[in-house]
This record gives sequence, C-alpha cells and structure tokens, in this order.
Amino acid sequence: MNFASGYFLIFLPVLLLVFQRVPGSYRPWLLLVASYGFYAAFHPVAVLLLLAVTLSAYVAGRYGRRYSMVYAMGILIPFGSLFFCKYYGFFRENVAGWLPLPMLQILLPAGISFYTFQAVSYVIDVHKRRIEPEENLLYMALFVCFFPQLVAGPIERAADLLPQLHRLTEERPMAWREQIPLLLRGYAKKILVADYLAIYVTRVFDAPGEQNGWSALLGAVLFTIQIYADFSGYSDIAVATAGMFGVGLSQNFCHPYRAVGIRDFWSRWHRTLTRWFTDYVYIPLGGNRRGPARLYLNLMVVFLLSGFWHGAAWHFVVWGLLHGVAMCLERCAKARGLSLPRWCGRGLTLVFVAAAWVFFRAKTVGDAMTLLLAMVTKWQGGIDLQWWAVLYGVAVILLMVYLDREEHEPSAVENMVLYFLILGGWLHLLARTGGNTFLYFQF
Repeated sequence: MNFASGYFLIFLPVLLLVFQRVPGSYRPWLLLVASYGFYAAFHPVAVLLLLAVTLSAYVAGRYGRRYSMVYAMGILIPFGSLFFCKYYGFFRENVAGWLPLPMLQILLPAGISFYTFQAVSYVIDVHKRRIEPEENLLYMALFVCFFPQLVAGPIERAADLLPQLHRLTEERPMAWREQIPLLLRGYAKKILVADYLAIYVTRVFDAPGEQNGWSALLGAVLFTIQIYADFSGYSDIAVATAGMFGVGLSQNFCHPYRAVGIRDFWSRWHRTLTRWFTDYVYIPLGGNRRGPARLYLNLMVVFLLSGFWHGAAWHFVVWGLLHGVAMCLERCAKARGLSLPRWCGRGLTLVFVAAAWVFFRAKTVGDAMTLLLAMVTKWQGGIDLQWWAVLYGVAVILLMVYLDREEHEPSAVENMVLYFLILGGWLHLLARTGGNTFLYFQF
C-alpha cells in the first residue's frame, strides 16, 4: 500500500480510530495485523518471506548465544532471502555465467533491503549482548513489520524501537494532531515537488541520447531535488504516522544539501543506513584503527556495499564507488591539513552529489555517461521550456525552502493552504499519470 494512494488515506484514519477505542492490551495485536495487511497490499505472497525473516531473527535472538549454528541461521536466512530475491539475476548474468544456473522470474518484495537489515541488526546486537533478547514473538514481529517504516525505513535499532512497542499497552492520550504538520510537509514534498519533477526527469533519463547539454543538466538538477523531496517526504510521513500511535522514529535527514563535504553529506543523508554500515561493517573491519591504507580499503568496501544495497546493477555500484573515492580523497586531504572555505566545500559537495545522482538514476552506466558527456560537449541549441514550467521551477525552489525550515511551527492557515495544494496536486497527478510510488520502495 502506497502512502500516496487513496487506500492509505482511508486505512490510516480508520486504524487510528480503532486504535483509540480498543483496550491497551489489544493495541500491539491491532498494529501487527494492520502492518501485515499493509504489506500484503503490495504482494500477498511476500508476507511469507517477511514472516520467515521474523521467525529466524526471533529464534536466533532467543537461542543464538548458546548455539552458534542458530546465530548463523539468524544471519543467513535474512541475507540469503535478500540475495536470492534481489541479486540472483545479477549474480547469474555477471558473476556465475559459467554455471548452469536456471533463469528465474523472482518477485522482489517491497522494502526487503530495509527489514532484513533491521532484523539482522537485532540478531547481532543480541549476540554481542548490547541488548537482551525479545521473549515475546508479538513484539518481535511488530519490530520487523511496523508499517510506517516497513518498506523504506528508517532502519531502526531494537534498543530504540522495542521499548516503545512495549509501551503501546499503556493507556495514554493520543497525540495524533501534533503530527499533522509533519505529515502535510511530507505529502507536500512528495506530491507537489517530487511527483511533478518526475515527469520531466523521466523524459530525460528515458532518452539520454536525445538530450543536449541544457536538457541533461536540467534533468540532473531536477532529479537532485526530486530524490531528496521523495525520500525525505516519505520519511516525514513515516515519522508522523508512527508518532500518531505514540512511537518515535529516527529522523533520517538533516539538510543534506547543506553539507560541506562527503562525510558531512552522509551524516545528513539516509542517516540510519549510514549508521548501520558504520556499526556493522566499517567498525568490524577495523574502522580507522589499522592505518591509512586499511582505512581507505574499509571506506571503499562500505560504499561498494552501499551502492550494491541500493540495486543489483552496475550503475548503482559505480555510484557507490564514486562516493567511496570522494570520501577517501577527503580523508586524505584532511590528514595532510588541507581544507577549503565552507562556501567552497558546500558548492563542490553539491556539484559532486548531483553528478553522482546521474549514475543512480540512469538505467545503465552507458546512459549516465551519455548524459554527463552531453553536459560537456552538446551545448548547441537551447532548451524548450514554456513559461509555466519556469514559474513552476521557481515555485518548487521556494516551496522546498519553506518546507525545509528549521523548527518552524506552521499556523492553522498555513496547514490549510498546504492541505488544499496537496489535494489539488494529488488529484491532478492521478488524472494525468496515475500517481507515482516512492523511489525507495524498490530497494
């Protein structure tokens, strides 16, 4: 079920109403059933995989400290499921072409990269005695499948989320009204910005060979805005929705395009994924404790895996490696005492991130190179933009500045205006394109 679908706009108020009415002891069960129903709306059969990952994490948490094989299975079942569903085709075509592996049409379950990482982090944390194992399967299942963050994060830690789920049984006043401004902000980013920009961005990236320098550059700039508006918009909706049920989720973004370096960017963009790779890959590999050469190797491994996590295609791998190389160069410059003025660092970071997004959005590495080369060599001709498109571009910039303000409490009038803008934009998009899903649902 898509947050931007009409079904969800019925599902959420009804669930809130029932949640308010039922006794506290039934609330975790209600959210569990609702979460599985929410996920079944994507692919009903994928619920079986979600259940298998949940059971493997639960058993590994209960018995993994005593039996190493159980602990290993708690890691292998989620990661094995992720590999088979997401990477089998890539492995067959690129790595093991000499093996007689069958060609399979495999369903890619929505959000599998997110909930497998969340389940594995729980198993590792229990095994390392950072937390105690969850004894109640109900709360373990709800930890893995809690619907606001199930399909696109944030990737929560058991130490943060499980205690909140246990408190769902407490009788306390609902605070759903306080979450409405954040919910509206998320929908505004998604519908009024990301979905409209997607119309032009799709046209550019679907036909890279037909673009000149102006159109390729505009496509890259607009996608830079689109992906931030889309993913941060989803995160705002997820945080607000969870908050309506008294559950606090992590803030996944902190003004990433204001970053003054690549390391700063990744401390602001998709923060829970950065934290996951830091704690479960970078630090176990040795972090920065084994000399510069090992540090750079560890960084490249982390960003290679990060690129591959986003998708089973070479253009995602290239995107990850570009960020890895940039991070290594930045760390090397810092070690030598080299630095740039903040304004210069911010500008270079934004240019680099926008250029790297071209590889992320393109269908192939070749398509990305075609667009980047067009920005360098194909400046003949102009760009066909109508006056309304220019006005909309200016409006998007102003709207993003408004939505991304620091700790601003909007008035009732602002919320009402935003609500009607969202409603009008949503209805127009449904009539024109049928609506768009969130970009990160595919991961």
